[in-house]
Amino acid sequence: MDSREENEELYKIDENAMVLLASDVHIGALRTNISLFNDFLTKIIGGLENNYLKNLKALIILGDCFDIIMDTYEDFYENSLYNDTLNKLNTLYKRDDFKLIFALGNHEVSVKDDYDKNFFIEKSSFLTEFNRVNKIFKEDYTFLTKQNFSQYVILKNGNSSAPELFLYDTKQQIAEDRGRQIQLDIEAPTTQNYNILLTHGFQFDSNLGFFSKVWDFALRVRSKKVKEIADAIWNGFFKVIYSEGKRLKNYFKIWGDKLKKRAKRILDETTNNYDNKYNLKITKLEKTQLDELIEKMYKSDKHREDIKENSFNKQVRTKFLPELSNLGYTENFNYIIYGHTHRRWPRRWSSPFIKRRLKPIHQQTSLFKIKDTYLFNTGAWQHVNYPSFIQVDSDWNISLVDIKTTVRKAEDIIDKPLSQRLVQNITRQQQSFQPPQGIQKKQAQQKQQESDDIFLNQ
Repeated sequence: MDSREENEELYKIDENAMVLLASDVHIGALRTNISLFNDFLTKIIGGLENNYLKNLKALIILGDCFDIIMDTYEDFYENSLYNDTLNKLNTLYKRDDFKLIFALGNHEVSVKDDYDKNFFIEKSSFLTEFNRVNKIFKEDYTFLTKQNFSQYVILKNGNSSAPELFLYDTKQQIAEDRGRQIQLDIEAPTTQNYNILLTHGFQFDSNLGFFSKVWDFALRVRSKKVKEIADAIWNGFFKVIYSEGKRLKNYFKIWGDKLKKRAKRILDETTNNYDNKYNLKITKLEKTQLDELIEKMYKSDKHREDIKENSFNKQVRTKFLPELSNLGYTENFNYIIYGHTHRRWPRRWSSPFIKRRLKPIHQQTSLFKIKDTYLFNTGAWQHVNYPSFIQVDSDWNISLVDIKTTVRKAEDIIDKPLSQRLVQNITRQQQSFQPPQGIQKKQAQQKQQESDDIFLNQ
């Protein structure tokens, strides 16, 4: 049984699904289940074509789909696996009876300072750069348009039996109801009005003030070599040992300084290993950027252990919703669904592979609740044992679906091949540099002597 057939048995999209929600795919970074996500997209396309998913009208990806922190825009086109994802996303976008929507996250656009004020500029910059590379590679990815990228998405039925999507770039637009309206071509009558807010979730991060500057620095790094090495060091190495080292918390407290020195030495050694393996000659500026990037990422990720769902609950209750209210927004949300933390919520300890029905909500006393608003998390497709997604069916039931998968071996992850374009650049650099004729002759004589010595010693 091949991997695709095996994955087909791991989960099933409900035939009554109306909208699917996913987040934190992190295409372009290591240790993401990109093959499984491609299978997920294939399953959606197949279900639409054979009319099994006749009620499915939208896929909404809640941020960090494209990891610009750990890779360049070019790599999405050079890497065949990533390119396959883009093709599938474009196929979905081109369907007349389907909507593909993105809410951008902190690995795609800068959220430093006043992110509401700057969001439209950052979104435009993201799409302009993506489309620039799109033209270079002569691809026709028409889904890269401002019309289906936003910061917030609201799914609601209002007074109509037809569900509607509203896309907003700022909280002010939500308050003034100045969003792009998309009507889904399906009837989903109900006696209750549903109003569901969808976003990435960096907005609810209590550490946003500091870490937004870290993410901004990583987004501004343009060197492909720096991103390649940083991705291998960070996602391929540190993330692996960090997950194993959490149980050594007291040890880290006692020997923290020595471990930091050791980590710095490992960073230098790993950089040198990549330099020797791929003949990557990074400049002093690139080396400085690399060191700073790893140091900043280390600091930024230390807070992930401090992130609890109740801290997001508090931010929503004490900051986000009051700000919307002050702007004049008077409606209540039934649900707020986000990603960002890479932790699916709600979780069931007994069996994580069973789909959870979250309605009726009054029976879910263990879920986070703010007045009449419930908070849910989509989970992630990177650094997790169980990728997950949420589905909303035509009866407005909400389900969280886990996908059972196997984490790949660390050595397979670390040995990710370099992108084709970078290999070509390295080859050209090697071919353009030829040592002087005298040195070539001396090198040839040395190699012949080494060969003779090996022969005589056998």
